[in-house]
Amino acid sequence: MAAFPTTRLRRLRQSQGLRSLISETELSINHFVYPLFISEEIKKPMAISSMPGIMQWTLNSVGKEAIVCLP
Repeated sequence: MAAFPTTRLRRLRQSQGLRSLISETELSINHFVYPLFISEEIKKPMAISSMPGIMQWTLNSVGKEAIVCLP
């Protein structure tokens, strides 16, 4: 009885580009984007009700928030 498979197809492993296309998905914190919403019309940062944990920032306060969010 012959072992399965009789032919080992390696065409998907010929180049690094093809290998990266079929490789397993890897997800890390570096793949995420932190949204910063800026408004000139507000005087102090305000919570966005439809996005828990996300704020709308003033021009003066967004710089401080951006520094805190850097990895």
